[in-house]
Amino acid sequence: EAPKPDPNKELALRVKRALEGDGKVLAEQIDVTAKDGRVSLWGTAPTDGERNRAAQVAARVQGVTSVDNQLKVVKGS
Repeated sequence: EAPKPDPNKELALRVKRALEGDGKVLAEQIDVTAKDGRVSLWGTAPTDGERNRAAQVAARVQGVTSVDNQLKVVKGS
């Protein structure tokens, strides 16, 4: 029997894809973890605006119930 897909990994992957598709977010600087609908963003963003946008993009993904934005603003990241 094939292993069932991990819903947390599936959700993290969907959020990562949404970030990659946004165009205004440097998704390669961001790691995503998920647990029961709660998504955490880790990594760096070059500005406060981009940090906030990443959280907004993540929050719009179906299945996300909350976003824990752990992104650090690092100028020039």
